[in-house]
Amino acid sequence: MASSTLNGIEKQIEQLSREDQLRLLEHLSSRLRNDAVAKRASREAELAEMAADPQIQKELRELE
Repeated sequence: MASSTLNGIEKQIEQLSREDQLRLLEHLSSRLRNDAVAKRASREAELAEMAADPQIQKELRELE
C-alpha cells in the first residue's frame, strides 16, 4: 500500500476516540489471527488429502 494511503488512514484513525481505536485494533488483530488459522487448516487439509492419495502413497513406497 502506498505510504500516502497509509498516512491518510492513520490520520483518519487519529480522529477516532481512544475506545474506537482500540476496538478497530482488536478487530484487525482478530481478523489477522483468523486468517492465519484458516490458512493453517487449509494447508493441513491439503496435506491430509495428499497423504490419503493412492498415487502419492505408491510414490512414497517406491522412494523407500
